Amino acid sequence: METPRAGETASAVIRSEEIVPRAPGSRVLAALMSVLLVIGLPAPGYGTHNKGRTWDQQQFGIRDYAPCYRYLKSMSSSFRSRVSEARTKWNAANTEFYIWYTSSNCAKDIEVDYYDLPIPFDNAWAYVANDWFGNISYSTINFNSCKDSPNGCTPWYTGTGTPPDTWIDLISVATHEFGHTVELGHSENCNPSCSIMYPWINPGETRRFLNSHDHQTLRAMYAYPAT
Repeated sequence: METPRAGETASAVIRSEEIVPRAPGSRVLAALMSVLLVIGLPAPGYGTHNKGRTWDQQQFGIRDYAPCYRYLKSMSSSFRSRVSEARTKWNAANTEFYIWYTSSNCAKDIEVDYYDLPIPFDNAWAYVANDWFGNISYSTINFNSCKDSPNGCTPWYTGTGTPPDTWIDLISVATHEFGHTVELGHSENCNPSCSIMYPWINPGETRRFLNSHDHQTLRAMYAYPAT
């Protein structure tokens, strides 16, 4: 759960969507978790959408919507590199939406955190919390440092090759989570390849690229091409 900022209530901050490992009964579990994570708020739907919301405009160069992202904790250089690579996949869509990096606060920011997620988030690889009212001006991506498995914590694969069968691919998860910061929900569109917003991924699997459906949705939300 994200700690509310001064003057905010918890319900104003907790709007979370997560990517979870797929297992028998996982659809039921994912649906239950979605309700628990946003209790008192509408549960996320299963289809790429933006629920009528975008980021607040903030002119940066030629891009009208340009939140920055920053790290809240010290992370390895390889971990940071994969997170940075993930956000560039959304920037490459050439819309008026662009995520840039800063080491300090900015007016519209995405905070990246890494810790052992507590219940009810402990079964997720990561989760995102966007502010709730109006357009978006603040978001957090929370990566799980210790996703439980029969052999202890599931390790993150921070390389660019093929992850081992028992490791979870950071590029895949981080790209998905940046999609939630954009305000996309889950999608089971797999034509011709699965959407980056597909809700499930298992250790050893990769899903690192936006498909045509993801590009079309982003371009419908933010003017394309960037001018």
